[in-house]
Amino acid sequence: MIPAAANVATVMRLTANLLIPNLPDSFDLSCNSLLCPIERHTVTTVETKEMFQNAMLPTLEELHQRMEGHTPLRVNEAGVAEAAVSVLLSPNGSGDLELLLLKRAERRDDPWSGQISLPGGRRDSEDEDLLATAIRETREETGVVVTRDALVGELDDVYPRSELLPSIFARPFVFFHPLRAIPTLGPEADLALWVTTSELRASQWRDTVNAGGILRTVTGYRIGPHFLWGLTERVVTPLLDLIGA
Repeated sequence: MIPAAANVATVMRLTANLLIPNLPDSFDLSCNSLLCPIERHTVTTVETKEMFQNAMLPTLEELHQRMEGHTPLRVNEAGVAEAAVSVLLSPNGSGDLELLLLKRAERRDDPWSGQISLPGGRRDSEDEDLLATAIRETREETGVVVTRDALVGELDDVYPRSELLPSIFARPFVFFHPLRAIPTLGPEADLALWVTTSELRASQWRDTVNAGGILRTVTGYRIGPHFLWGLTERVVTPLLDLIGA
């Protein structure tokens, strides 16, 4: 009889190989998920491009090509705080891409308390650049390690349109992860959601929200009981347009 642990490892390896053909043997599948959140094989640029081809997901190849041709708009204003967010995409094995979203923890000192967001946050003085900020914040908030080699491209800077919100802009960095990671949430998030781009496209919705005590009707995405809107919507919608989802 094969031990139960061996059965689990075999199933995980077979499942991973179905999702990503020619998966390197160096991928660590020993944890209780297809991708260990902290210690894992580091994906290089060459491997990422090979996985685009091997997975045979047209949306991935299209994303890679379109991101290369996209010139992101930048905020160039003195005195504006800097932040970065990670747009983490992973293939789901059915020809679609999944996006990692978070539900922010309820906090009185957070203007975006309780909202659906992307992993990210303000730039620290120790961060080399905003890409370093996105990588650090993703690790701190979700336990998921992304590297510069996994970067696919960048989207337009986004900033609050309300004077009631802080003077800040966020730069979105798009990363490709060959396997869906299971997040280990930090104190700033209450929930992690993997949502396919097709589901997002089908869930676009207009709803009434409370924005700083003012009721507004806005465009967003209805994800079960959650509503994605605001800065995150202004990242997700251009992303879906680029992907062609």
